[in-house]
Amino acid sequence: MLAAAKGILAIWHDVAEGAEREIFDWYDREHHLERTAIPGFLSAQRYVSVDDRRPLIFNRYETTGPEVMTSQAYLDCLASPTAWGRRCQPLYRNMSRTVCRVKARAGLAQGGFAATLRLPSTARPFSETAFHAFAARHGARWGVLAFELWQAEGGASNASSTERQLRGRDDDVIGGAVVVHATSREALDDLVPDMQRDIEAATGAGAIAGVYRLAFSAYSQRLDEALGAD
Repeated sequence: MLAAAKGILAIWHDVAEGAEREIFDWYDREHHLERTAIPGFLSAQRYVSVDDRRPLIFNRYETTGPEVMTSQAYLDCLASPTAWGRRCQPLYRNMSRTVCRVKARAGLAQGGFAATLRLPSTARPFSETAFHAFAARHGARWGVLAFELWQAEGGASNASSTERQLRGRDDDVIGGAVVVHATSREALDDLVPDMQRDIEAATGAGAIAGVYRLAFSAYSQRLDEALGAD
């Protein structure tokens, strides 16, 4: 989790029955690394659900800002999938894909587990003041490391592309999300019900919760360049 990351491409999805191995292999050997090679992309993390709750997969791509997802380099990738990508995109199910801005963070560590609480587009914005109060109230719990608040960024999530056409349906879009990083599943299982109550009280909408374990993480080979390091 990079403090310099101001943009997030947030993706949740299932896959066709029996296609998990094909999707994971493609992700590991090609897709995530292809994305982190795009200018402005900083990292890619893939998480897998810890239980039978869906969606199965949660992907987060950190970028220097939401505008990276409308850059020509990224749009060219969406328009020209690899042969392997063309085989895998139709295997997606229940796709949720949203370009987000990182509105706030509390804590800098990233553990092996994450809880995501997705807000519908009809929810009231979760204010930064409410978020920091929320993080202060729950941050001292055992195993809890960090919190992130994401807010959807307009029309960038809805752009047509070859990849989207291969999936065969429009992607769902969220209004925002709260993500909590932790060292264990147990820490998040204890925390999620309280989080849902707090978020619903602040936004007037129920948050869809999921708990995931980290399966893959990679950083851009251009990270120093992207962050302006010498």
